[in-house]
Amino acid sequence: MNKHMKRKVSFILSFVMLANCFMAEELSAFGEENVKGNINGDSSVSIDDAVEVLTIYAETAVGMETTGNISAADVDGNRTIEIADAVAILTYYAQYSAGMNPDWGELLYANALDIPVIDYTANYNDSFTLTWTSDNDADGYEIYRFDAMEGNEVLVGAASGNDNTSWIDYGVPEEGYIYYYVRSYMTRDGVTYFSEDSYPVYAFSPEAYLNAAYLEPHDDFVCYDQSTDPASTKVLYSFNLKDADKAILDAFAEEHFTDDMTRYEKILYTAEWIHDNVEYASVGEKWNTIASKSLVDAVFNYKLGQCLQYNGALIGMMAYMGYDVNLVFLKNGSWQHFTGRVHINGKTYGVEAGNWQDGMWTSILEPLE
Repeated sequence: MNKHMKRKVSFILSFVMLANCFMAEELSAFGEENVKGNINGDSSVSIDDAVEVLTIYAETAVGMETTGNISAADVDGNRTIEIADAVAILTYYAQYSAGMNPDWGELLYANALDIPVIDYTANYNDSFTLTWTSDNDADGYEIYRFDAMEGNEVLVGAASGNDNTSWIDYGVPEEGYIYYYVRSYMTRDGVTYFSEDSYPVYAFSPEAYLNAAYLEPHDDFVCYDQSTDPASTKVLYSFNLKDADKAILDAFAEEHFTDDMTRYEKILYTAEWIHDNVEYASVGEKWNTIASKSLVDAVFNYKLGQCLQYNGALIGMMAYMGYDVNLVFLKNGSWQHFTGRVHINGKTYGVEAGNWQDGMWTSILEPLE
């Protein structure tokens, strides 16, 4: 062992011994025979046992041989001597000293479980898919569905194994205020411990619909004139993504999208980027700069535009991804606006990139009457 390692071990051991000296008088050991946490074999659980664990940890961490009881020091049974073992002993000791009735299972296992984080959802109308983060300490996960209108909670499934982190519910209701949550569990000594519930995710959400929508990439989309009739399919403009536009979209995706982003996250990111970065091009020099440019070029290269450009660029990105989309032209007196529409599973939703200067905000899959 080199001088640096010896110095490190010496420092750690000096620290834990000093800590023990300061606490020994105030927190003396108490008698409790044959219980977990009695590392030094003195028939009690005390700070001495935590110091023993830290000593073994310090020695083994730098490759030293230890005379400590490694088997007993592995309090949580994960085959690793670590600071968490000492913390568990100190917590047990503190609770016992305060007149509480500490439970080793709760200390070691329930608090060790991470709260799952649901990172993907998709609603395919006849099923609902969700995936979540894994927890190496978990033995599996439980998936719950809750109908907020009915007040009905159902355990819809259990996934065994810490790396089995996806589930498909084929019994999802066709509509309603439905959400899901996941919790991890582990079983030790015949007792099952659970994590806290994950943050709920909703079955009928923009994320779930956009992730599940059927995609067919295409170059063309239109703008309907709905200035007098909200159901009109009269074509006001037709747009085509040229090779140069697709190259611009590819470059934007390469710079801003990551492999782990869902479709929804890509669309939302694009909309928010447009909202935050594109300057309103009023009539004059700024408008003249982009007047002859494509919607995609004006927004992603020149960062200029009006509602036609910034919503047209977003719809262009969605068409390139494969969504069934179009623009619509709306008018009410002197007010006029171009905004987006996306069609999923026979329903139409609003899409708006907005603009930070004129007060329009980003909205993805706005329900339409």
